Amino acid sequence: MRHPENKSYSAQLSHDGAMSWAKTARELDRRGYAEVKKKALTWALESELRALNYLLDEDNIDEPSVSLFSKYAATFAADLGDYQMAQRLLDEALARNPEPKMKAELLRLLADVQSDLEGA
Repeated sequence: MRHPENKSYSAQLSHDGAMSWAKTARELDRRGYAEVKKKALTWALESELRALNYLLDEDNIDEPSVSLFSKYAATFAADLGDYQMAQRLLDEALARNPEPKMKAELLRLLADVQSDLEGA
């Protein structure tokens, strides 16, 4: 059942879809299907960005979820080699003052992304 007036519900559905695509990408990678894996990761990223946009469009932003969805979207972007997008997503998430544990995770991921950017 769809609840179009509830953006948090739509965000959760999009996030669940992203996690499903990510799981599919891992399985495809395990089986050696690199090109199809890339497509599944692209769909995971698109779904996670959609989820993030639903949350950011809410009147009362759910900060823990926004940080979490940003982290996943940044991870998918980095896995696809789009380090600039990953960095932007992480910078935006950190600007929202996430909880300390999430902030530490975002900073670790940001350091990895910045290292990848320097090597690219």
